[in-house]
Amino acid sequence: MKQKYLLLLLTLCSYALIAVEQGSFEEKASSYSWACSPVEGLPNVLLVGDSISIGYTLQVRQYLKGKANLYRPMTADGGPQNGGDAAGGKRSLKQWLGKTKWDIIHFNWGLHDLKRIGRENGKSVSRADIPPRVSIEQYKQDLQDCIDIMKQSGAQLIFASTTAYPSGVSPVRLPEDANKYNTAAQEVMTQNSIPINDLYALTVDRLKELQSPKNVHFTELGSAVIGKQVASAIASKLGLEITLPPYNTASEALKAGDAFRDEKKYDEALKAYKFSASLATGRAGKFRPLKNASELSFKIQRWDDNYEVNQAIMLLPKVSDRDKIIAFLHMAKMYQVQENTAKLNETLAKIETLGELPPPMKKLYSSLKK
Repeated sequence: MKQKYLLLLLTLCSYALIAVEQGSFEEKASSYSWACSPVEGLPNVLLVGDSISIGYTLQVRQYLKGKANLYRPMTADGGPQNGGDAAGGKRSLKQWLGKTKWDIIHFNWGLHDLKRIGRENGKSVSRADIPPRVSIEQYKQDLQDCIDIMKQSGAQLIFASTTAYPSGVSPVRLPEDANKYNTAAQEVMTQNSIPINDLYALTVDRLKELQSPKNVHFTELGSAVIGKQVASAIASKLGLEITLPPYNTASEALKAGDAFRDEKKYDEALKAYKFSASLATGRAGKFRPLKNASELSFKIQRWDDNYEVNQAIMLLPKVSDRDKIIAFLHMAKMYQVQENTAKLNETLAKIETLGELPPPMKKLYSSLKK
């Protein structure tokens, strides 16, 4: 019993040292849905890593959609679990692995191992003259211990190198330490024949373009660029072919959807709108691409898309009665075309509970009632 309490205390202390850092995607994680909705028969992929990986998780999930089920460790409240340092990962891995049959584990530790943080006079302090939290030798041993645990799952492993960062970040991390710890990790991976997804090389010369100023964390564009490389590495290891979108962010995808719609390239427009909604945060960001997709799918009678996007609209927080009426009308028209009278009448009945229809919608409603 004492050992269990000691393990719990060590785990809590470890996660206390990886509190959410300023600029991290974790700050707005509650605005997103993180649970994986697996498709039976697809490969299962586990993504383990720090807050940088949290920033690109949802993009990778979208890039692999229909090809693989992408999971990451979750907190008790349904948020994304920060993988922390390698020692913390070692204590938590068996829980994270669970009983799922994993095909790929894409993993990273390092950013929390090398940060220079300690305690003085009962307070947490961070300075350049404080040694890294974990020595390089201990880091290598912790990585090996984690690998030994993950190998028991039978999954193929991919290690992601620690991303680059500038000087002046808080908590203090020296830029040269990233290279030192990546070199140490490379030794361990070589000994274990584990391929390396070199995210350091991807980011080191593009920090001004991809990273927030004086921060280890990346902008939406940066996370998307990293996410594309991660998705490509996973797909390659699985022997899968994936098509990466030409846009990186929710706003880029929305603009692309508008352009495709104007060019009457409706299939591409619907894909872009749905991709935009999947990356956007909150009702405001999601509603516009979903609304555009709803109108377009209704116009060209793409009923599968019509159903999907209108269901998504209904799940948004604080949906207005007007928006609900439009969504129900679109679905009612779908049921009419499909000659599904029972569903048509059921949907019209729902509309009637929402009060008086706005004038532009009365004509369509009347035609459906007939």
